[in-house]
Amino acid sequence: MLEKQKNTLASSVDDATLRALRQALRRKYAARSNLPRIFSQWCKDQERGLSVEELFMGLNKIGITTSLDQAKALHLNAKSDSDPYLTIEEFGKFLFTADEGITVDL
Repeated sequence: MLEKQKNTLASSVDDATLRALRQALRRKYAARSNLPRIFSQWCKDQERGLSVEELFMGLNKIGITTSLDQAKALHLNAKSDSDPYLTIEEFGKFLFTADEGITVDL
């Protein structure tokens, strides 16, 4: 019987880099007051949510240089459901929760 292969970004992204990117976002939005404004600027469709590509472009636009794979890993770590888009609630929780857990084994 064939084992199901685990979807992983480990060949192109490492946990330490993801933690550093998350920390950079936290420092940038420590006040939390501008998070809705930034989210709405990055997200083209507010009802749908933030796509991986929009997260990638938004991060790079504010000077947090990331690869598309890094943005994908951050996006997947922030998700709490199977919806392919990130809500502002998921984004905020990902940024400001005390849980430091982050992984490339998704």
